[in-house]
Amino acid sequence: MTDPAHIFPQPLLKSVAEATRATDDDVRALRRRLVERGILAGSTRTLLQAAGEGTRTSYAPRLRPRHPVRVRWSHVGAWALAGAVALGVLGYIWRPPVPPPPSEALALTLESPELAQQTSPSPEVALVFQGHGHVEGKPEMPRIAWERGLLEVEVEPGRGIDLWVTTREARIRVVGTGFSVDRDENGTHVAVAHGVVEVRCVAGTTVLLTEGQTQVCDPVSAAALLGKARVMQSQGASTEDILFVAEAARATATPGTAVAAEVDVLHFELLVSLDRIDEALQVADAYVAAPASPRSDDIRRIAAGLAYRVGGCDRARSYLEALGAPPADPTLAACAER
Repeated sequence: MTDPAHIFPQPLLKSVAEATRATDDDVRALRRRLVERGILAGSTRTLLQAAGEGTRTSYAPRLRPRHPVRVRWSHVGAWALAGAVALGVLGYIWRPPVPPPPSEALALTLESPELAQQTSPSPEVALVFQGHGHVEGKPEMPRIAWERGLLEVEVEPGRGIDLWVTTREARIRVVGTGFSVDRDENGTHVAVAHGVVEVRCVAGTTVLLTEGQTQVCDPVSAAALLGKARVMQSQGASTEDILFVAEAARATATPGTAVAAEVDVLHFELLVSLDRIDEALQVADAYVAAPASPRSDDIRRIAAGLAYRVGGCDRARSYLEALGAPPADPTLAACAER
């Protein structure tokens, strides 16, 4: 069998031997136990002489209280101790990673029409604003909906912050920079102080701006945006991109008009396809409450099915009761009859 001394360093084995060295008290206690059990009938010397010279050579050094006793470890004991030491060192060096605590959702209103104010939704983001807007998302993924006025943004680079600023005319994505967003009746004006930002105008232009560059995203009518969204659907654009245009159209449309009603239908369909049920039901409620809503029954049937998914018959009943005819779905029909 391989000697552990060939694998483990001598200082380690030496420290183990020193730590297990027998004391005089240990030897006295051992002799006392031997006498109590009748093993030592007389003196230690007499026992050793009776046992023979070879035994005296083997045991005498261990029974003399005047000399410290070293314990001779067997290979098995040495391997076991060495393994325990190695596991202890490993347990100290390697510890399972502790997951970070979940981030809390942001819910911050930016409201200062007269004077410039400063706030920080996270340690890496600083905002100076004069106008109206709100912040949602998470500290590492702030989502700023800016309605009107001047907003200045500073983001500490290299910290993994995914920040977006959305207006009716544009969506601005941070690449790690400082920039300003000024929105008024003439549209959205973006200016970069340093770094790089991506500006996507609702009208279709997407540019990367660097230090000193600016971009203006012009206002677009709700009707034009609705037509653009329908074209994007026919061309197979992503649902998220179409939703971006539809939300801009909804924010621009005049409530109660036919265009606003069609925008709501499109917005509802997109949210349903993304399985964002609560938001879809909010849009459905707004649509059926508007005066110009020719597809109210269709929207109610779909909304009833969504409401049943998240809240059962109690949630779906308000949509079912407003329908002119019972739904074809047997489950919903049973709900309507209760």
